[in-house]
Amino acid sequence: MTALLPIIVSLLLFPVASCLTPEEPTFFSAATLQNDGINFPIHDRPRPRPIRRGDIDPKSGVDSPSLNHVNYGKDGHPYEQVQRYYQQRRLSTEHDYDTKNSSEDDNATGRILQEAQSLFQPLRIHFDMTELDLWSMQSTYTAQRVEYLTKQVLPQMAKAWSSALSVVRVMENLRIDYNSCPFGDPQRSPSFSEQGVPNADLVIYVTANSEVCYRGSSKTLASAFSCFWDQFARPIAGTIDFCLDAIDLTSIDQLSAPTNSGGGGGDVLNPEADKSLQLAVGSAVHELAHVLGVTSADMIFFYDSTTGLRRTLNPQMAEVICIDGQLRELYVPDKSVLQEKVSKQGVRFFEVTLPTVRQVVRNQFNCQTLTGAPLENQPSSEAECFGSHFEERYFFTENLSAVQGGVPEILSSLTLGLLHDSGWYKPDYSVAKVSVFGHGAGCEFVEENCIVNGEVPSYSEGSFCNTEYKIEGNKFLGSYGCDPTHTGMGVCDLVDFSQLSMAYTPPPPEFRYFPGAPSLGALTTRADYCPTYTVNAVTCKQVPGKLEQMKLPILDYFATAAESDSDSSRCFNTDQQRPVCLEAECDAVNHVLNVKVAGRELLCSYDGQTHLIPDTGVTFECPKLAIVCPE
Repeated sequence: MTALLPIIVSLLLFPVASCLTPEEPTFFSAATLQNDGINFPIHDRPRPRPIRRGDIDPKSGVDSPSLNHVNYGKDGHPYEQVQRYYQQRRLSTEHDYDTKNSSEDDNATGRILQEAQSLFQPLRIHFDMTELDLWSMQSTYTAQRVEYLTKQVLPQMAKAWSSALSVVRVMENLRIDYNSCPFGDPQRSPSFSEQGVPNADLVIYVTANSEVCYRGSSKTLASAFSCFWDQFARPIAGTIDFCLDAIDLTSIDQLSAPTNSGGGGGDVLNPEADKSLQLAVGSAVHELAHVLGVTSADMIFFYDSTTGLRRTLNPQMAEVICIDGQLRELYVPDKSVLQEKVSKQGVRFFEVTLPTVRQVVRNQFNCQTLTGAPLENQPSSEAECFGSHFEERYFFTENLSAVQGGVPEILSSLTLGLLHDSGWYKPDYSVAKVSVFGHGAGCEFVEENCIVNGEVPSYSEGSFCNTEYKIEGNKFLGSYGCDPTHTGMGVCDLVDFSQLSMAYTPPPPEFRYFPGAPSLGALTTRADYCPTYTVNAVTCKQVPGKLEQMKLPILDYFATAAESDSDSSRCFNTDQQRPVCLEAECDAVNHVLNVKVAGRELLCSYDGQTHLIPDTGVTFECPKLAIVCPE
């Protein structure tokens, strides 16, 4: 695998947008205006039903009343320029306006689109905070959470997307129809006024505690959807709703109580608060991606940025068996966008087959025969047919997978590639991080079972585990191991579903990996019941605190003393009760990992290499270099 690493990395590179400065978001709240107060209630507020993407006719063109004309400057949007070209060709020839007909057309439209690249500028987001701020007036409890979202989560989320995406800049103030997006204040929110919102490409109405927050038993942190689109179907307005009860108050308190790193570098963010903040920001980034267009309902509206035309030129109705098993009649995207597939195990799923997405997936797993990115094969919403998240089993550490777990999740080239293929955005791939889950593991990681006859195969090492989680009396009988990112550790989430007190759905036949034990499977059921080291997960930064609280097994004294909680520390599995966190640095020149232990330097030159921690009886194992040094 070491020899393949330079190839894997080189294949992950894409042409990137110019490194442009991200735009600061703007905020408005009618709740903070002086004089008259808001005269509508928070709960049970009467409002029109928001328009959803599924309400828009996919056959509608740029002049459809369902889409809304936005001013993109004197020459118009690049796709407007392409359409003018085809209109002129249609007037002078018998060529069809909607069809590429010759190399002459290809060359002409290619020049138009290439020359228009300078029109793309960093995404500008305007937040209407009116409804969220009303919650801050209810109690100290809600006010603390609203402040946390306003000062920490939303600015970081906005910076992430403005750094990652550029759009053709809106040249006039942006105006939104309240009947499509019935949020904020219909009289005073500037987006609903005749003047509109200046300096914005996207308006987000921030709300809280919608009915979504109270569905099911699991805690939902946020939900989001788009509700207004330009003439090329790009989302220009949407809403994100936060569930205030899901925000941990302890983390908010710790956020304002930094601790000293002990290295003379001053105060650093409390590890517990840092982990919770990154979880909240990650959730917000995830939800805004749904507004931007990462949903299966958006895909039929995608444009091809190389032609300036819709990818699905002539949408057709078809009967489709959805992921939930229901038969529905609906419009389906072109096969170059989305296809139904069946795995070797007989599992039905839908796969994104867009060109950039396909290449990213091939590079991610070092498997050039893959045809696209599988979407989640288990239903996550009643309204979904195809799925709007990447499959958890393959994209566990990807921000746009279906479940946000206890391990760090990143915004990767996969999500940016999908938005690139929408034709609405120009991504800066240098902002993306490599998703380490299954990185460079080969075709078997995707095509074969995660666990084979109860054992972890070589291609699954570092990603999956096979030790059952048990508690007998007060004794824990599970297994600690490095989490899939090797930035922390956790307990293998393999359980016997027949022994659980709560009602869980045991593994179906296609997801049974342990002969003679059909009820064994992972608690993270959306990962196709494949077990991972993610229960009671702690980052390397958190390890010292967990040791003090006696929540982690104690290693040899000198091994514990050698542990590091620095930003560069990584998790290494050992022959003891738990892994150890040690300071490590990737050497990109020699393709090795330098591990610093008690003032000494040990080299990890190949996967699975072992070293004895000096002056101890503890041996640690070198992880896969493609995981710990993915760049």
